[in-house]
Order: sequence, then structure tokens, then C-alpha cells
Amino acid sequence: MHVASKKGRCSRCPARYKGKLESIRLLPPLYLFSSGELTVSPITQQALFSQVKVAAINRLSKRILSITLDPDTPLKYRAGQFINLRRSDGLTRSYSLASHPAQGKMLEIHVQRIDNGDMSQWIHEELSLDDKLELCGPFGHCYYQKEMQTMPMLLVGTGSGLAPLLGIVKDALHHQHQGPIYLYHGSRTTDDLYAQQLLTSLARQYDNLHYLGCVSGTQAEEKDRIRADELALKNHQNLSGWQVYLCGHPDMVSKMKKRTYLAGADLKNIFADPFIHKAR
Repeated sequence: MHVASKKGRCSRCPARYKGKLESIRLLPPLYLFSSGELTVSPITQQALFSQVKVAAINRLSKRILSITLDPDTPLKYRAGQFINLRRSDGLTRSYSLASHPAQGKMLEIHVQRIDNGDMSQWIHEELSLDDKLELCGPFGHCYYQKEMQTMPMLLVGTGSGLAPLLGIVKDALHHQHQGPIYLYHGSRTTDDLYAQQLLTSLARQYDNLHYLGCVSGTQAEEKDRIRADELALKNHQNLSGWQVYLCGHPDMVSKMKKRTYLAGADLKNIFADPFIHKAR
């Protein structure tokens, strides 16, 4: 039962209680009552979803779209968390939030076109303004830790893995983070190295924010080709006392979790969000 349900009639909970509520433990599923009856109905999957409307579609690169969603019910979330987005036929995919709660109720996600990816292909080719989708969430623990306000931050992302890192950076700046913030974004092509103007502008505005974009594909001169994870570890060889945030390709995330740990980062201060792409 929701803790605010003093009378047992809260619509946010499937429980209905008849009788006087004496106490409630915040360790579910244990509830203590002096008298009365508690009836609990199972939560249906549909009850976990709410409706959102597509408010804006903007192209960030040839393969990445920014989708702004207007939820019927404002979502309480931490910048960097992810949501599950479902279309009318039930197809569901997870997308990280690039938006920040202080910007209002609008939610922003970045959708990268994936070869043979049903949802991403549909979003890129058919999704239109005012279309309705369903949302469930938020989920995840990869978000800014405001109790670590003085610790240096290392953020490494690839492709649309920049989305949650943008949210985390916005949150850190919103909470006036005191330590240095280093954001490395990697892509195989220059075109997919998106949001450079925004990040460069923020870096000029905030002395403790440092942004580095990395291109690893053949578009870059051979001497300039480097992956974001490699450059980050080259520049930060001792990560003792650092917070680390990793988002993007699961291989990169898995390897960087090990390598940043070996470089001195505490496991409890390494926050990761691997982007596992589903085809069909």
C-alpha cells in the first residue's frame, strides 16, 4: 500500500483495506494491522503503462533522432534513467532519457536506427507528431549521485549512449557539482558525433565541464582515429576516488567496467547502462 494511503483507498495501489490502519512497514510485503481485512489484486501489465504523445521529432544525425514525448501523467524520474516505450501492437523497447526533470514534464529520448530493428526503423520511417505511445518506468540506477558532489566524474558513451550522459551532465550542473566532469563521446563517423555544439557551449559556460568527441572510423585521419574509451583511459590513468558512468555498446561498457576498476575506481562508484539492441 502506498505510504500516503492512510484510509486504504489510494488509486495508486491494488490494495483495498477495511478497518483501522495502525501501522505499516516500509519493507514490503509485510503489513501490520490491528483489525480489518486486506485484499490485494495482482497488478496487470497494462496498469504499469501510461500514454504519451509525440510532441517533437528532430534529426540529430543521419542515424539518430531526438523524440520529445508529452506524458499524460508527469513522470518522476532521475536524469539518466530509462523507460520502456510500447507501440499499439505491443512491440516494446527501452530508451534512456536525455531530458532533465527541471526542464518540465516533456521527456526526450534519442533513437538510433538499427539494421533490422523493428522499433527503431518504424520510429525513423513512420512515427509522426501527435502519435500516441505507451510508457512504463522509470528504471535504472545510472544517474547522478548528488551526495558525491565533490568527486571527479568520468562519463564515456558511444552512439546514442550519449543520451543518458547528457541527462546526467545536466543534473550535475543543476546541482552545482564541485568536482571536474569529463565527458567522452565516441562514434565511428563524424556525423554521428552529435550534440557537439550544445556540449561545447556548456563547456564554455562551466569551467569544470570538459567535453571530448572521438571518431574511430575511416572518416578521420589515421593519426586522429581513437575510441572514446581508449582516450578516456589514456587521459585518466588513476581513477581512485572518481565516479564513472558508462553508456552505449555492451562490449564497450563491459570492458570499461573492468578497466576503470583496475584503474582504481570503486565498483560501487561505477554506473553502467549497456545498450543492447534487439533486431526484429
